[in-house]
Amino acid sequence: MSFYEVEFPRQITFKSVGGPTWKTTVNTGLSGAEQRNSNWSITRNKYTVNLITPTGQQPASYAQLLLAFFNVVRGKGDAFRLYDWNDNTMSPVTIGIANGTTTVFQLAKPYTIGSRTYSRVITKPITSAITDYQGNALPNTVQVFDNSVLTTAYTLDPTTGLITFPTAPLTGHIISAGCQFHIPVRFDSDELPLTAEESDFIDGTGVNSLSQLALIEVRIP
Repeated sequence: MSFYEVEFPRQITFKSVGGPTWKTTVNTGLSGAEQRNSNWSITRNKYTVNLITPTGQQPASYAQLLLAFFNVVRGKGDAFRLYDWNDNTMSPVTIGIANGTTTVFQLAKPYTIGSRTYSRVITKPITSAITDYQGNALPNTVQVFDNSVLTTAYTLDPTTGLITFPTAPLTGHIISAGCQFHIPVRFDSDELPLTAEESDFIDGTGVNSLSQLALIEVRIP
């Protein structure tokens, strides 16, 4: 199916639980010694959405919004953009060293501890070409630097995170970039188990609840 280049409602995911997952096979011998095999070279984020409403908001409106979004993307059918409240920003970092011929550079966020670094490819930067669920354009958050000088002499594909310069930057120049970004996800269920709680639905003040609705990251080619 297709990718819906729209941000999932942030207010619904504010209390969500989730983050990166890995796939590791652990073989334990009779002595208790282990052999571990990392089956994935890149992480895959997972989230659990619980319909918890902040003070002052109407719970029923959240349920109706979730219901509409779920139907628009047809459950598992279409993937979409998720704002991860815990991991959504990439400070300006080096994304490449110019060689005089390369014109295309990929946004990527490094995670570094000591001498080890893991790099997440950023395919869904937040730009004004992307809208929220109401159709409002999001702010342009991408900044690109050529040898520490802010530049606008490039084009950005907001659906892949690829930055293209019209001419190759000079050899040895450090190309860096920073941005906010989304995680590409889909619903991990074709069912939406909403519950109507004991409340005054007749007067329009009904309360819905939902627990354990899973979202899972999708790979972008």
